[in-house]
Amino acid sequence: AGQADALAGPLSPRHPGTPATLAPYAFSPERARQLLAEAGYAAGLSLDIALPARFPDESIALADNIARQLGEVGIQVNLSVGHDRPAYAQRVRDKQFGDACCFDSSPASAWRVYVEKLDSRRKGPWWQGYHSDELNALLDMIAATGDAGRRTALLEEAFFRVHQDAPWLFLYAPDSVWALGEKASGWQPSVEGRVRIIRHREESRELGL
Repeated sequence: AGQADALAGPLSPRHPGTPATLAPYAFSPERARQLLAEAGYAAGLSLDIALPARFPDESIALADNIARQLGEVGIQVNLSVGHDRPAYAQRVRDKQFGDACCFDSSPASAWRVYVEKLDSRRKGPWWQGYHSDELNALLDMIAATGDAGRRTALLEEAFFRVHQDAPWLFLYAPDSVWALGEKASGWQPSVEGRVRIIRHREESRELGL
């Protein structure tokens, strides 16, 4: 309903290095069946997908829709819902979740997304098995580049590489809706979607909304 942007890769349009000209994958059940057949799964396959009951709060409805759509091309999806959110996060970190899991968010830093989730040499807590020597080489170039324009161009190359390999189901970046009073005239939300509340001029705290 116009409340999100479909993703073409591992980053949202709010991240630097997201190519503005690269479109998300088109919806094509016929193409999906063809690719499954080419991969040796013409008769279909079964996937176990883990998801949290909260964060994102729409995860169960989201997973139900994914299961329905994948079922239409011959992929049976078995859903496992984690109601203990910290325990679910630990399952993801330990890579004990079956074939796929639901990520609730990504850092605002494009670099952190790549090194924490896609760099196969680091094998960090959120890395789930993807390996690409080409991407790793690009990450080395990005790390050694000080020029902002060149760095953004390399980040775009990394985005194209992950888009082509498709190690994830690229879904959407939801919009944040803010209601502002008169005193908030001119205020803009941060990239992280946080609000700083000032109390008695000295005390402050941040709320993640």
